[in-house]
Amino acid sequence: YGAATYRMRAAIDLEPLAWLPKATLAVAVAAWIAAFVGLLIQGLNRRPRVRREGRAAPTAEL
Repeated sequence: YGAATYRMRAAIDLEPLAWLPKATLAVAVAAWIAAFVGLLIQGLNRRPRVRREGRAAPTAEL
């Protein structure tokens, strides 16, 4: 969308739309970063835990 807006703005010489491709890129990058961080956190929370000898495994109570 940002690339199309950039090319359209250049083709019809519409300067008021100059900010739109940059804003679209910023929103897209922020969304990708949020998705990556969320997946990273979820992956770290789901990794198997190593039990040490002599300790009982923690039990989950509902």
